[in-house]
Order: sequence, then C-alpha cells, then structure tokens
Amino acid sequence: MEYIDRAAIFEELCCRNMVRREAGLPLLHVKAEYDLKIKLAEAQQLRALRQQYEPQVRAEVLSEMQKRYGPHWGKDLGGRYWLGALVTKVIKERYGI
Repeated sequence: MEYIDRAAIFEELCCRNMVRREAGLPLLHVKAEYDLKIKLAEAQQLRALRQQYEPQVRAEVLSEMQKRYGPHWGKDLGGRYWLGALVTKVIKERYGI
C-alpha cells in the first residue's frame, strides 16, 4: 500500500481550524477529523488495490456460475447482486482485502 501522509492530513486540519477560528465558526474536533481522514485514506487504498483483481475474479466467478446454472445467470438484478457478493468473498479469501 501507498504511504499515507499523516503529517499533511494533520496540517490540513490545523489550517482548516485556523480559518474557522478567524471566521468565528466552531472549531473542529481535530482527533475525530484526523481519525476519519486516516480511515478514508486507508479505505481508498484498499479500494484501489481491490480494483486490480476484481475484473479477473468477476469473470471467473461468472463463468463458473453460468456453467452451473445456465448462460443467463447473472443477468437479472438478483444474479448481479449475488455475483457481487461472491466476488467480494473470493477476493477476501484469496487476497485478504
């Protein structure tokens, strides 16, 4: 995974608080905002990593399920929902993400 620049995130929050103070607005809760920004950055990295594997895994799962249930499997709403759940499960099992 890429490096998350925690110092830049903290600096941005401090600048935002400074602007809010000058404008007479309530200050941010820095710890809560910082934790949220870090979680968002980590989730974005995991999403980007997952997107590398998703097309291949989706094709494999779809092929397997169409062999089992017929060529029209995965074309309706329920099938697409199930396909997404199966792809998520396989990616977590194989790659841990």
